[in-house]
Amino acid sequence: MNLNRQQVQNIVEQMKREVVRPECWTCDCFQGLLTQLELDCAEDITDLTTPVKAPKEKMHGCLGCDPCPNGAMYASYLRGQLNPNPCSCQEGNHTMNTGSQEEKIRQSVRQGYAEIAATGSGCYGSGAPKTFAEQIGYTSDELNALPEGANMGLSCGNPTAIANLKPGQVVLDLGSGAGFDVFIAARKVGPTGKSIGVDMTPQMLDKARNSIAVFTQKTGLSNVEFRLGEIEHLPVADHSIDVIISNCVINLSADKSQVWRQISRALKPGGKACVSDLALKKPFPQNIRDMVVALVGCVAGAVTIDDTVRMAKEAGLTNIQYTEKEYAVDVMENCNDKLYQSVKDALPKGEKLSDYVVSVNFIAEKPVVLMTTKQKELIAISASVTAHCQSCLIWHLDKARQAGASEKEIDMAVSIGKAVQKGSVAAMESFINEQQGRCVSPHQSICTSKDAKEEQSSGHGQSSCGCK
Repeated sequence: MNLNRQQVQNIVEQMKREVVRPECWTCDCFQGLLTQLELDCAEDITDLTTPVKAPKEKMHGCLGCDPCPNGAMYASYLRGQLNPNPCSCQEGNHTMNTGSQEEKIRQSVRQGYAEIAATGSGCYGSGAPKTFAEQIGYTSDELNALPEGANMGLSCGNPTAIANLKPGQVVLDLGSGAGFDVFIAARKVGPTGKSIGVDMTPQMLDKARNSIAVFTQKTGLSNVEFRLGEIEHLPVADHSIDVIISNCVINLSADKSQVWRQISRALKPGGKACVSDLALKKPFPQNIRDMVVALVGCVAGAVTIDDTVRMAKEAGLTNIQYTEKEYAVDVMENCNDKLYQSVKDALPKGEKLSDYVVSVNFIAEKPVVLMTTKQKELIAISASVTAHCQSCLIWHLDKARQAGASEKEIDMAVSIGKAVQKGSVAAMESFINEQQGRCVSPHQSICTSKDAKEEQSSGHGQSSCGCK
């Protein structure tokens, strides 16, 4: 979103008016929206944001307000639903479109996982989350280092195992829940790395944040952070993440294409996404697709492997690989969790979950250099100007326009070429002057002070290079 100064002022005033609890002003949602406004406005607005900015040491996570005014405003802004114009800055204008199907799905998922956070019962919990986790690929060493309550049995794979994490990397977990994979990843990236979790459920976020101190005490690491946010609108900067992981979460989104676009935006060039999720083998009966528990249980929102690969490609990711894990669904099918049991009971007689879905590990990479034809032609225009190549310039001007470059972009490319040309000419003139003896001190690239002094002492009076 591109904002002007007046629009930012309107939003800041609305924030001050509607966020009434003083402790909410230091919440990371409130402070995060201020930072986002600074990024989205080309003008200097620090005089508007600084008075309500909190020092980092005073910031804290979401307090779990229901409803949360900060979270609602931030989410609405990121979705483009917060109108910053003066005529619309009135109480309630940030309210989300709760009638949309996407928002109904989001609310159902948030409510379902809030209940899971409160009861400690996961989709596949069965009362023995450690055993379940070991059966789908986690090691005893990984599980023993976790804070109590971080493993809630909400997995369908092990993305950290396929991510090949390295010390110093920045990892982002989409839908981090109580912090299960975030804590595991934190040990792999070590003290020089960082492990970040994003979740839209305040209750889950509180649970995860309350475990940080225990994790630090167990491991000596303080490289974990949890942020309130939606996976369709990730609260991270562009090109800032080395590895994105996700464990049975993207299926919960009503806009999976948007999630993959966000993944591509957040990854550094050369970064990768490692996702464990369920993929659809054949459509579920309508009665199951309509079940809230089936949605929260990560199965009703499943799409085919081909659909996932297509969405990742459309987002600009490459080298997409996937591996099917039939055994993971078999493990899930044998659990006795009452939430999941209702889904099994609704299946047609004689059929089982593995007839409909399969657990899949996906790996996709962000290209190191992602340059469009338009970008290449604009660079070529600059090079043509610098090289004084008229025929080259005519050719690349035509190609740039064909690739969709605007006249403003073309003018900028020409200006850059002129600047480079001017700089290179000035540098060469300076070098020629030095070579012609106009320098006033020995030039280290041509001669040394010692050489000059020796020539002067030999009676020449001046060194042969012209340096005095």
